[in-house]
Amino acid sequence: MRLINALRKPEHETWKSYFSLLLYAVLRRVHPRYREQYRLETLVGPRNVWDKLVQYQFNILTAAGLQPEHSLLDVGCGPLTVGLRLIPYLNKGNYVGVDLRPQPILEAYRLIAKHSLVCQNPKLVNSSTFGKDELPNRSFDYMWVSQLCCHLDDAQMIQLFEQARATMKPDSVFLTDVMDPATVLPEGHKWSGFLFHIRPFEYYAELASRFGFSMETRGQIKDFGYPEHIDLLKTNTLLEFRPLNSMT
Repeated sequence: MRLINALRKPEHETWKSYFSLLLYAVLRRVHPRYREQYRLETLVGPRNVWDKLVQYQFNILTAAGLQPEHSLLDVGCGPLTVGLRLIPYLNKGNYVGVDLRPQPILEAYRLIAKHSLVCQNPKLVNSSTFGKDELPNRSFDYMWVSQLCCHLDDAQMIQLFEQARATMKPDSVFLTDVMDPATVLPEGHKWSGFLFHIRPFEYYAELASRFGFSMETRGQIKDFGYPEHIDLLKTNTLLEFRPLNSMT
């Protein structure tokens, strides 16, 4: 019955993406690679787009200037969606991933071993405070928060910005994407148990001012390679925050 449901064409799918999903529905039942991909994608969201999710995040970070010598805090790292690309790209010890849920962290450790990345000394943290309690006195050149702000309530957003301010150097960069303020969702709409919060850009500008950041918009995530057929999220806007003392 689940296979039959998987083969039904969703109204919002184009025929091209529909047949891609059909093939994926079959492959994930017979091929080890696609079984693993399906399990990992279940933890992070959209399915059958793993490689594109990796690439668009890598595009954003490198376009913002991320180099191997930089350190990075990946908040909401999941099962290392972009982490598997970043760990070998960055110098040893420069990747730190944080996630609220223990299961993605367990998967991430397994993948680090599978891909022989232990020698790169990545650090993974299961944290409910964005690493505040687990990473005392640690600073980073870049902080990346992908498709997470829309699931954080106001108290959590304040906590996130507090942690950003505490871990950023004078020339650090904090990047995140936020949902298009014009997006309309049914009341109580959730993903994996997490509610959606859609806010005006002024909300983020006020947080930036409160914590001493400049804020710039850097386009929509579809401009960096996010899958065009995922209508709900492709128009997310990329925001870049920098400490104001870096602007002087």
